Amino acid sequence: MALAVAGMATAQSDNALLNRIADRTNKTSAKTPASEETTKATSKTQFAFLMGWDGLGSSMFGGLQSDEKNAYSTKPWFNSWQLEIVYNFYKNNGVKIFAGVGYQSDVYKMSHDFIYLDRNYIPVGSTVKQPTMLVDDLHAARIAKGITNFDGWESRICARYVNIPIGIDYAFSNNFGIGLTAVPGFNFATKHTGLKYKQNGDNQASQRDALDGYINPFKCDIRVNVNLSLLSIFAQVSPMPLFKDTDSDEVYPMRFGLMLKF
Repeated sequence: MALAVAGMATAQSDNALLNRIADRTNKTSAKTPASEETTKATSKTQFAFLMGWDGLGSSMFGGLQSDEKNAYSTKPWFNSWQLEIVYNFYKNNGVKIFAGVGYQSDVYKMSHDFIYLDRNYIPVGSTVKQPTMLVDDLHAARIAKGITNFDGWESRICARYVNIPIGIDYAFSNNFGIGLTAVPGFNFATKHTGLKYKQNGDNQASQRDALDGYINPFKCDIRVNVNLSLLSIFAQVSPMPLFKDTDSDEVYPMRFGLMLKF
């Protein structure tokens, strides 16, 4: 009788041990999918498209040149766009750190009829040529360039960049978050003033003055954004002026717009 009772106790003990092992195995296997999901989220690649308005300020955070009397005032128009591919290499507890590569096109549509670079400009009190951006509101420069038959104008400054965005996002929820991104870039090809005009009412003509050597070849913008699910509102400013080595006023690019991530 004693042996039977001992045998039953041993069997119950073995069963309890097996149940504990089974419970631990089930818990471990249940955690595996979550771990896999975390890994997938961490290594997610995203595309971003940004569309916004370009402006020029007298400083990094202010002095927007909106007065039409100012040489660098721009028209309120969505004329800046960026395309980015970013890799989210860290994501945990709402924090996401990412880096990538992008392309940026800036077209500043000027309020003035004609803004151009005068390479023969000599500042007052100097005998050395110092190229500078000038505004022609009296058509004299256009006539000097041989353009006499005109009835419509669009003056612009163009610059395009290859960017390397590096940033951090924090999500308070699935539909709301904030972000901060550094956007260093290199002006790789296009840098010119542009002038589009109509001749005889129909024909569209254009003329460009290259700005090689007068646009800063490097930039490092700072972007802040408010994330609303896939759509974000952003502001992007630059601590570096647009022009270099000229007698022109220092002006700093400023951009505001919408960003779509997918």
